[in-house]
Amino acid sequence: LTVEEERIHNISVKEGMTKELMSWVDLSTIELISRRQATNVIDARWILKWKNVDGKRIVKARLCLRGFKDNQADVLATFAGTASRWSQRLIASLSAQHGWKLISADIGTAFLRGMTFKEMAQYTGEPLREVCLDPPAGTELVLRQFPGFENYDPSRHVLKLIKPVYGLKDAPRAWRLMLDVILTELDGHKMICDRQMYMWHYKDDLVMIASTHVDDLKVTGDESWIKWLLAELERKVGKLSVKDGRFEHCGIEHHRLDNGTVVMSQDHYASQLKPILLPKQYKDDVSTDKHITAAFLTLLGGLSWLCLTRYDISIYVVALQRSSKAPLLSHAAAANRLLKWVQRKPFQCFYHPMQGPFRIQCISDSAFKREDSEGLAMRGAFICLVQDYSDHPGGMMHIIEHYSRKQKRVVRSTFAAELHALIDSIEHGKLLMYAMCEIHFGPQKPEDLIQIEELARWPLPLEAVVDAYAVYSTAAKQDSKNPEEQTLVTLVMVLREMLKSHRLNKIWWVDTRDMLADGLNKGSIPREPLLALARTGLWNLQFACEGHQFVDTATPAV
Repeated sequence: LTVEEERIHNISVKEGMTKELMSWVDLSTIELISRRQATNVIDARWILKWKNVDGKRIVKARLCLRGFKDNQADVLATFAGTASRWSQRLIASLSAQHGWKLISADIGTAFLRGMTFKEMAQYTGEPLREVCLDPPAGTELVLRQFPGFENYDPSRHVLKLIKPVYGLKDAPRAWRLMLDVILTELDGHKMICDRQMYMWHYKDDLVMIASTHVDDLKVTGDESWIKWLLAELERKVGKLSVKDGRFEHCGIEHHRLDNGTVVMSQDHYASQLKPILLPKQYKDDVSTDKHITAAFLTLLGGLSWLCLTRYDISIYVVALQRSSKAPLLSHAAAANRLLKWVQRKPFQCFYHPMQGPFRIQCISDSAFKREDSEGLAMRGAFICLVQDYSDHPGGMMHIIEHYSRKQKRVVRSTFAAELHALIDSIEHGKLLMYAMCEIHFGPQKPEDLIQIEELARWPLPLEAVVDAYAVYSTAAKQDSKNPEEQTLVTLVMVLREMLKSHRLNKIWWVDTRDMLADGLNKGSIPREPLLALARTGLWNLQFACEGHQFVDTATPAV
């Protein structure tokens, strides 16, 4: 609110402040102490915003500490994890597979419900810390109406914090630790490959899975189990804001259709992005001024966030990110063109119901320009849950992970680029396979997962797909010639051993014209196949393909 709005809507502002301070008092967040006893005193400010509630506009007030003045800020542990991108998609996939309900639950005033400083010290073994609050002038007039604060005098008193609150660096961690304790007490098992995901099994079958993102939970599972979880959470943390069927979670719109299909989209977010205002006439090679640079970075951040769902633009976003330190006007114009494309081409990821059996596929591709003086090499991959067919790698699929990135290693040939990209994609596929082990076999220990991999006891086949025939044939033929680059020999040996031990069940070669991941590392590839893939969830191969699976023909000893 502006200063003028605060004056005009003084009554609404006071109501908002009263509601906020009531939460602080009810949740035992502060206590009154003498100013003489206080240490590490931090001032605060009121954040006032308009909010629509049930069609009525009210003032949302939040008291926020100026945490940069915290004397202990530099030595605090602050990590508070959030669920990964791929695990968020995995929940959508499981909902579509099992026909489960999909819901989002928001926990109100979450940071006021976190661990106390004393509980954190006991839980983590870290020193007990003390923080005191000196609220803005006038706050005492509202606070005195609450029990225990009737005699509050800012000249003689300060508010000692019992818990980390808004503005403190350790507030997210205090809440995350509390949520972990609550979900663990409710028999939720943390996944090893993503510690922000919790599973519930009954009679060895998965019945519910939840992701955590600060104060938001996304849950899918049997409806009776979801009702039980929500009831238990409300008993422990108060009233939840629950949405199902259609909701927004982490900036992504979710919509579960009547037939069980789950649709994820960021079209609403994309529509709110604003283009950069550029002069009518400019030269492409001119550096941007500070205003255009700020606008460019803002738009680039928004476009990067769209890559959570929009894999059709990821290669262009990566290219723009390379110019973020010193953008030119041509880069700003390119960002505007990309935004125009995004807003003109809606993009929705469909997770259609699928029938098993399934397999995990790592569809990998790389781009390498020998003539490029910068030696740029890109890699891209889809990590998918796919219907299992023996004669081709295509079919209905759920895309769980996708990426467009520069090669991690220096490569000097197309063969090297494709081989490195393939190995990298298999490692991402193994991460998803670990998750599937926990889903199928129940809670596991890290050593259990290692043993499952070593013995090739995957619950699903793991396959790799590449369009570089040289890489495919080198891996498929045990007596083939080793690469001329000596540094690649060990990678080929690793790939062959994975096939021989059945940790990699099969490797496929597909025609370049059928390769899905081409559009992840080449901007010149048409976007229509990627748009169609998102809509249909179907990969139809139009050309011939080859597959190789190791068969042990060794004669047993007599």
